[in-house]
Amino acid sequence: MLRTGGAVSTSEAWANFERKGLAALRYARRMGATYSSSTFIGLVSLIDGTGDIEPGERVSMFSYGSGCCAD
Repeated sequence: MLRTGGAVSTSEAWANFERKGLAALRYARRMGATYSSSTFIGLVSLIDGTGDIEPGERVSMFSYGSGCCAD
């Protein structure tokens, strides 16, 4: 969304988060804290939970603190 070069509305940003961000959190919500594996669980969940990721598309995963939570 940052590559659009134009302003992104709140509704567009939220729709993108719901489509891609929430998909990455699906497995983590079921498993709870997995610490250092949370980024990998998030990546697997994202790949499995959304159908609009294309080969070669960049995906960013972030972990903070002990790694017990990832986005």
